Amino acid sequence: MLVMLVEWSYWTINISLISSLVAVLILLYRKFSRYNPIINNLLWFVLAVRLLIPASYVTSFSIISFYKLLGINITSTQGLNPFYFSNVISQVLDYHPLTFKSNLILVIFKIVSLLWIAGTIGILGSYVISTLNLRKLIKHSKYLGILSGLNVYENSKVASPFLFGLFKPVVLLPKEFNNDYIEAVIQHEKAHWANFDNPKRLLGLIVCSIHWFNPLVWICFKLFMEDMEIEADRKAIDWIGNQNQKKYFETVVFLYQDVGHQLGSGFSDHPLFRRIKTQLNYKPSIMYTFWAVCILIFVSYFVLLANL
Repeated sequence: MLVMLVEWSYWTINISLISSLVAVLILLYRKFSRYNPIINNLLWFVLAVRLLIPASYVTSFSIISFYKLLGINITSTQGLNPFYFSNVISQVLDYHPLTFKSNLILVIFKIVSLLWIAGTIGILGSYVISTLNLRKLIKHSKYLGILSGLNVYENSKVASPFLFGLFKPVVLLPKEFNNDYIEAVIQHEKAHWANFDNPKRLLGLIVCSIHWFNPLVWICFKLFMEDMEIEADRKAIDWIGNQNQKKYFETVVFLYQDVGHQLGSGFSDHPLFRRIKTQLNYKPSIMYTFWAVCILIFVSYFVLLANL
């Protein structure tokens, strides 16, 4: 069992290091480009695939070529044909089975593998415990009825509205919530449900649990959640109409506080200023989106998912 953990941790660290350059490129793109939900979603999808799938196609043009330009030596080992595994750590003599260059390196990776699996189990365990606690909380909450197709509950232990559930959506509101803000809240949470944000959030959490040691992965996860809030805002405003945009932003300001829900989508997960500014400046461009998507598809296949 320990031998298997050592191999898993070794290849996980490898793919995490390789994917770090992908993450940096995405962060640079976000820094110097305007917001576009389609492009952002594609970028996060590409990064998730790269982090979850260690095997790659063999091409002469890949993201790993950039590492060679930086003077970092990367070797490849044959997997299931035509897939290869990249080895950026390069501390093994043989791959079948994995044989390290020295006993010291083997001991180090045994310790690393135990720490890695402990962190992964800890994060996923926290998710399961939080899910069970929220289910228990909902069972002891007051049912308010169905609004816009969503089951709505209220509970005094809830600080901020949020959406819970992967298959049966439930909106949980604070007790005696201001009726003036209910419509905006429900439309916002309905937008989260329409965008499949809770399943996407869960997938992101799984990626983070595997690569918890990589700070870039957590930074990207935070920005990924911020993008979900922005997109939910945009869709909710489309539904309630631009004439009610001011009222919607009043709701956002009213509810904004530093309260986060790991398992549910909520109003309080995104910096307020950027959230409102993005909506006010958002101008969709069909041609820009079309060409950007075409370029991203090319980059995704031939660069980000390709091996040496």
